[in-house]
Amino acid sequence: MSYKKKEKTSKKTIWKGLIFIILLGIPLYFGTSYLTTKIMDLSNKNSNSTQTHSLLDNLETIQPISIESFLQQFNQILKEHSLPYQVKKQFQRQSNTYIYTLDDKIRLYIEPVKKLASQSKETLQMSALLFSTDYENQEEMKSLLYCLFQANNKNLGQDEIEQILSNIEKTENQKEETSTSEFFQYRGLEASKQIDKDSIRYRIGRIME
Repeated sequence: MSYKKKEKTSKKTIWKGLIFIILLGIPLYFGTSYLTTKIMDLSNKNSNSTQTHSLLDNLETIQPISIESFLQQFNQILKEHSLPYQVKKQFQRQSNTYIYTLDDKIRLYIEPVKKLASQSKETLQMSALLFSTDYENQEEMKSLLYCLFQANNKNLGQDEIEQILSNIEKTENQKEETSTSEFFQYRGLEASKQIDKDSIRYRIGRIME
């Protein structure tokens, strides 16, 4: 075989080798990229899951408070903020809930952990303010909610309460679109907002040990 023929054969072999490497490399490249992406996604999910469990494991709790002490505390805070409302002793009973009327458009709902013979000995589980849909004083509503949060946890500052209310609004808006929990939990409290055709209800549950 002549030198030129050998050279041509060698060049063909080289080109075939290059084409083979290219054809083999393309799927390997995309396959490796896909695998890397999947590994990163899985890593991020595991990281987020770990963070979520960490947050849940470290949820703060608050000390129990009697319904009687809570109502006294709520009235005191209302007075300090010069709001024209006080919770009276009279209430309506609906199943395991006590309903106090602040005026014809605002009601306070109270639920004990367990019903006892004397209300003064009952521990507070949940408190809620219910506003009629035609109640239009948004500033006063915000002030009343601030007082309710403060009565539940006196260590909450104004900025924290505003942040909680902001998150309640976001959770309410997302509730029908996602599987997000309807409760927003923070510093021993779980808060939510519920709207129906007649009223708007802001509920505060207590996370106790």
